[in-house]
Amino acid sequence: MSGDIYVHPEFKNQGVESALLSALENRVQVQHIPLAAPGQHVFIRVALDNKDEAGKVILAQAGYAPARYHWRMGIELESAPPAPILPQGLEFRPFIRAEHATALWQARNEAFFGNWGSRPFTFEEFSYFTFENPEYDPSLWMVVWDGDDVAGFSINQLKMGIGWIHILAVRPAWRAKKLGWVLLRRSFAEFYQRGIKSIGLGVDAANVTGATKLYQKVGMTTVSEFVTMEKELRAGDG
Repeated sequence: MSGDIYVHPEFKNQGVESALLSALENRVQVQHIPLAAPGQHVFIRVALDNKDEAGKVILAQAGYAPARYHWRMGIELESAPPAPILPQGLEFRPFIRAEHATALWQARNEAFFGNWGSRPFTFEEFSYFTFENPEYDPSLWMVVWDGDDVAGFSINQLKMGIGWIHILAVRPAWRAKKLGWVLLRRSFAEFYQRGIKSIGLGVDAANVTGATKLYQKVGMTTVSEFVTMEKELRAGDG
C-alpha cells in the first residue's frame, strides 16, 4: 500500500500529518489487509522530498524507516541532439494503439520484472496509466521493433511545461544493444524539434539495470531526491 500526505503550509506541525498517517494505517488495517493472501507481507510506503526533515521526523516517530531513494533527473538541451543509429535489423515504427497496445503491455511487464516496487500490470491497469493519462500523446512515443517483437520503448509526455520520459523500457534480450541510449536520444530530438528543451524523468537511485549511469551518460543530472519511507504492518511468511 502506498500513500502520499499533503498538508497546507498554514496547518503544518499542528498534528495534521500524524492524524493523516493514522487514518491511512487504519484504512489499510480494516480494508486492505483482509484482502491480502494469508502470510503475505503487508506494508505502507510514503514518499517525500528528502529535504523535508520535519516530515521525515514525523514519519520516523510513526514507525517508518527509509526504504529507497529516487531521483528526478533533467537536462537542458542547448542544440539538436544528433540522430541515433539503430542496430541492424531494428526499426522505429509509429505507435498504433489498436495494433500495438498488447505488445507494449507485455514488453513493459517483462522489462520491469524484478525491479524494486514493481509488479506486473494487468492490461486494464496498463491502459489506465497510459491511454487514460491526461498527457497521453502517442505521437511522442518511441517504439523499437525487431520484426514482430517490441525490443524497447519510451512513453513520452509534455508535463508541467517540460518534456517528460514517463516510461523507458528495454526488454532483457535487447539490453546489450544499448537501446536505452538510442531511445533517449531519439526522444530528446523529438522534444527539441517541438521547441521543448527542458526534459526530465524519475528513476530509482539504486536501479539494478544501471539506468542512472545511462541517464548521466546522455547528459542528465540529478535535480532532486525523494525518499520512500516504509512501515511494516504484517510480516510475510519466509
